[in-house]
Amino acid sequence: PLNKRIGNKLKRFRKKNNWTLEEMSQHVSLFPQILINYESGNWSMSSDLLSDLAAKMNMSPNELLMEQDAFPVQVPELKIFQPNSIENSPSIKDEDYVPIPLTNSSIAAGQPIIQENNIEDYVLLHIRAAGKKKNLVASRVNGDSMEPMLHSGDIVVIDRDDNKLIKNSIFAIFYDDGLTAKYVESQQNILILRPINPNSQLQIINLDEHPDPIVGRIIGAWKEL
Repeated sequence: PLNKRIGNKLKRFRKKNNWTLEEMSQHVSLFPQILINYESGNWSMSSDLLSDLAAKMNMSPNELLMEQDAFPVQVPELKIFQPNSIENSPSIKDEDYVPIPLTNSSIAAGQPIIQENNIEDYVLLHIRAAGKKKNLVASRVNGDSMEPMLHSGDIVVIDRDDNKLIKNSIFAIFYDDGLTAKYVESQQNILILRPINPNSQLQIINLDEHPDPIVGRIIGAWKEL
C-alpha cells in the first residue's frame, strides 16, 4: 500500500504538470524505465531517494507518504493510582479495572519484567480494554506530535506483545532516549513515523541503525484535565 501511495502521488504530480514520462524523468533525474516502476508501486523506495524526489518536486517527504484518509482512533481514558510499592497494588474487583505498572520509557522499552523499584505508580485500565492481554505497561510520552489526541507527559498503556503494524493504530516507539506515540508504517529496512499534529514532521527510522524500536501498541491513554 505504501509503494502504491507514493506511486500515485508521483503520477498525479506528473499529470498536474502535464509532463510525459520522459519529461518527469528528466526533472527527477531517473530513467523512464525506473520511474514507471515507482509510479506503478512495483518497487520500494529508499529513504534517501524519497527525500531527494520530494526536494525535486518541491514538497516534503511527509507529503509523499501521508494518507488523506487517516483519521485519529479513539483511545479509552484511564484512572491513576499511586501506591508505595508493588505489594500495595490497588485492590479492585475483577469486573472493574486491571492495575498496570507505570514506569519510565527506557524500562518500559527494555525490561521484560518490571522490577518493584522501577514502578512509579499504577494506572487502572478497564477490564474490557485490557481483555486477555498480559504484557501491559504504562509510561509517559514525549513531544507534541500527536496533539490534540495526546500531549507531552500523558500516560499511555502499551501492549508489549502487540507490535504487528495495523493501519490507524498508534504505537509506542522508543527513539532518541524517549517514548513517542505515532502511526507507524514499514518499508524494507525503515520505519515511517506519522504524526497527527500538522506542525510536526514525519520521522524515518533506519532499522539497521536502530533495531526493534517498537515497544508495542497503545491501547489506552490517561491525561490530566
